[in-house]
Amino acid sequence: MRDPDPARKPVVLRGSGIILAVRIEREKLDQILASDPFAEQKLARYEVTEFKTTRLAPGLNLPMLA
Repeated sequence: MRDPDPARKPVVLRGSGIILAVRIEREKLDQILASDPFAEQKLARYEVTEFKTTRLAPGLNLPMLA
């Protein structure tokens, strides 16, 4: 059974990474990702997952959202 809240579990990424995008319209983000040279050559694939944070580590420096 799949966990309804996968953000509660640690994720181990093998051969991949995470890009955090803050304060950018989805359409603009999609344009940027599509124009990446690795994506254009089919060497990279991006999957966008939108989420809202519920907790923040002390000292983590992220822009505050309005």
